[in-house]
Amino acid sequence: MGTTDRDKLYAAFRYFNSTDVLAFHENTCCANCGWAYVHKIGFTGGDNVVFYHVQNVEDLYDPVLPGMFRKGQGLWLQWIGDGAHIVEGLKKAGFRVEWNGDPGKTIACFSSKKKPTLPAKYFEPDEPPAPRVKKYLIKVIRR
Repeated sequence: MGTTDRDKLYAAFRYFNSTDVLAFHENTCCANCGWAYVHKIGFTGGDNVVFYHVQNVEDLYDPVLPGMFRKGQGLWLQWIGDGAHIVEGLKKAGFRVEWNGDPGKTIACFSSKKKPTLPAKYFEPDEPPAPRVKKYLIKVIRR
């Protein structure tokens, strides 16, 4: 079972994607691009969405303890939908979470020594992409 903050974070996002939440991480540079991506892929007002972007994690991880958040450093998540469900998933992954219940405020998660209560399947690594997808990605990267 994952023990680093990065493991816990990835497990939480796998959990969200297995429920009714569109969850993605580090695939956009900023919040504006993240929300543009959400709308591009067909977001509707009733959807639950949670994400964080590259700028959120630039100084998040400790250089001495790989995969762990720096002491006192939190990750602020962009979201819309059911905030209580997102908070619950982060807590189950083992994070300390701060959110005042206001739908206009970000949800912050912080490192915690709490043991995760998510099932172990969420801590298993993602499956590698299908061979056809892998070939396409290599072709794009070589251009």
